[in-house]
Amino acid sequence: ATKKYPVIYVADAEPVANVLADSLQTIRTAGLHDTYDVIFARSQYRSTPWYGTKNDGTIQCDIHFADVLPSIIDRHYSTIPFREGRSILGFSKGGWGAASLLLRRSEVFGYAAAWDAPWNLAYGDYETVTVFGSAPQMAIYNPADILVANKAVISDKARLVIAGYNTFDAHLTTFKALLDANSVPYSYDRTSRGTHDWNSGWLSGVVASLVGLRG
Repeated sequence: ATKKYPVIYVADAEPVANVLADSLQTIRTAGLHDTYDVIFARSQYRSTPWYGTKNDGTIQCDIHFADVLPSIIDRHYSTIPFREGRSILGFSKGGWGAASLLLRRSEVFGYAAAWDAPWNLAYGDYETVTVFGSAPQMAIYNPADILVANKAVISDKARLVIAGYNTFDAHLTTFKALLDANSVPYSYDRTSRGTHDWNSGWLSGVVASLVGLRG
């Protein structure tokens, strides 16, 4: 209780563990919690998590992730209970959601890492109709749409890691260009490569980059 730990909140790509490998089990097996002396935490969802709210309010993954989960972890563990102590780690949908949450909920989260995320996402792709309900609703959360209006919250220092080389490589190039055009500092990792799942060898490098942002 005398030591305060940073927390890395894990944004999964699917509602059920083991679909694209179990994120927390992969982290535990690699010993990343001990290597970096951090707490890792996640939630699971009944629907595909895009970390936003549906236009009719029936899905509220972003509210749960930003408000409910941190409050539970802070209540039960000895944490650094403010922005500089909270990071998000995600890949694929979770990476997209990690960047969205960092931009929209900067009072809660200070850093994020996204590996192999679909930055060029269009409404209608990958269950976005079911999860968001309309194109305007999705635009509220889409990192590419909200970056310019929210860039000030991540422009004081590098707070975002973008990485990956697999399914969405071309998307990464596009989003990197958008960050550059808006003079947003970030960490760019092209060395952490693997197949599109948690347990393919990329995780340790991306976590190292994420932890390194805190200095």
